[in-house]
Amino acid sequence: MSTSRNAKGKASSATATTGTLATTNAAKRKRSIHFEVGSDVYVKPGDPSDPLYVAKVVSLGDEGDGGDGDGIHGGSASKGHQGRRLHQKVKLKWYYRPEEVKGGRQVWHGVQELLLSNWADWNYVQCIEGTCRVHALADYQTLQQVTEDDYFCRFEYSPLGPRTFSPDVVPVYCHCALPYNPDLLMVECEACNDWFHPECAGIRDLEAVRKHGQFTCTPCTRASQAIPKIKKKKKKPRGSH
Repeated sequence: MSTSRNAKGKASSATATTGTLATTNAAKRKRSIHFEVGSDVYVKPGDPSDPLYVAKVVSLGDEGDGGDGDGIHGGSASKGHQGRRLHQKVKLKWYYRPEEVKGGRQVWHGVQELLLSNWADWNYVQCIEGTCRVHALADYQTLQQVTEDDYFCRFEYSPLGPRTFSPDVVPVYCHCALPYNPDLLMVECEACNDWFHPECAGIRDLEAVRKHGQFTCTPCTRASQAIPKIKKKKKKPRGSH
């Protein structure tokens, strides 16, 4: 069973899909899948040849409950679990990839970057194909190992109306004045503590910087060279004129 919502928030046929949701090329998943409210999940697309969607579980419910859920925070997409009530429906909030939003993918977007939309709808649990992990950017940076199931999110996106982002202003770095991309190497200036891409900073010997851990950006280097040296005035000896 596939998702069945379009970008305007209206239900379409049970096998239709918009193609505007976040997708991923994931390996085959186990059919026994446990998830709960707050879980990030892969969702089956309408076309089996399309990559999987990514969404966050925001509520669980049963057939005929009016779409409000029953307050139980556990569920399963597989059948036959003894001692556990199986939910029929799950409310999903959709992630988008940068290329699927207003403005498209930019050079500073990470490969594993997703944007959490404010659009959510109810779907049958059978559409869930597996679980993944969407981290805050700061947490993603601290991962010792990033797998194909690890993503990060630093923006929220409203796909309806003016299609806005939150936050709409983020810090920029380097001479290129672009937001941080965790996939690109950056080095820190010892003087100003700003971060630079090696190619933007004109670093020719990156291994030396890695070995010695010392780098000063061009503006700071020029500023230090421009500071005049002040000589102390010698005192006149006593009795001199």
